Amino acid sequence: MKTMPLRDLVRQPKAVKKLTAAGKSVRVTDNGQPLWVVTPDLGTAAEDDAAARTRLWEEHFADLLKAPLPSPIAPTLSQVVIDARGNR
Repeated sequence: MKTMPLRDLVRQPKAVKKLTAAGKSVRVTDNGQPLWVVTPDLGTAAEDDAAARTRLWEEHFADLLKAPLPSPIAPTLSQVVIDARGNR
């Protein structure tokens, strides 16, 4: 575990990020008193987020496929031909 003063954390936040990315814990202190410990992320939260995001999209697409198709805004080709012929 690496110990780092709070002042260094504020000045160099990337140093803590590099240490935690390497799998090391960092103890943050203020005047020698421990404040908290920054632990490395094990990657489980990212996997859970990806699974939740995928599930959300699948539910959204399932809802879209269940809904009836919207009426077309532009006339179809057959409607144009029928309108062009008139009432003959």
